[in-house]
Amino acid sequence: MSKRKKYLAFSCIFFALGLFVLCYAIMMLFDRHVNVLLIGRVILALLICVFAYCGCRSLLYSYPYKKEEIRKSLLIICLGVYLGLLAILLLFYYGFGRGLQCIFMVGDVERAVYINHCVNLIPGRTIAFYLKMNANMRYVVINLLGNLAVLTPFGILLPYLVPALKKTVFYIMAVIGISMIIEGLQLIFMCGSADVDDVILNSLGSVAFYLMVNHTKLQKLIQHILWAD
Repeated sequence: MSKRKKYLAFSCIFFALGLFVLCYAIMMLFDRHVNVLLIGRVILALLICVFAYCGCRSLLYSYPYKKEEIRKSLLIICLGVYLGLLAILLLFYYGFGRGLQCIFMVGDVERAVYINHCVNLIPGRTIAFYLKMNANMRYVVINLLGNLAVLTPFGILLPYLVPALKKTVFYIMAVIGISMIIEGLQLIFMCGSADVDDVILNSLGSVAFYLMVNHTKLQKLIQHILWAD
């Protein structure tokens, strides 16, 4: 077997493994008898991305002249997996009290209760509330650090998929827009809270990560991993 065919075989194996994990993750999502913890869903998503990376890396050895196309395909796969995980986390994960219902189709009382308790348009109010809490530190850590970290993958994915977002000001505008869309969806479907502080934390965390990986020595490492150097 030639070296090219060997790498093609490896690529097919890795893609098949990634597809198997994806099918398993989808099956677990719709199986109400199986309660998969959030960390389990994250691990499954990471496994899919790792297999996709290994498959694309093997494919690169067979078709080195298609480096840009292969890298873009890998990033699109990873972005799709990440967006799927994000949708589960922010819209469907019942461990955080999620559940879809349209704000325009519920009763006036239920809508008023949701708006009064789960909608915040005052910057800093929710963050101050978290910092003043003395009990249930797990809840505080999940909400503060979770909101800071939830959009960080965009710091790697978006600049390589959309070259214009390599400019810091454009990336900041994009990530703020994405965060506002997410909060808008949460408001419409009444899942979780629609909070301006979430937009602030999401954006700060993502922009900080973007600056760290694109304007420090980490940039060379990321470029090497994505064969962009």
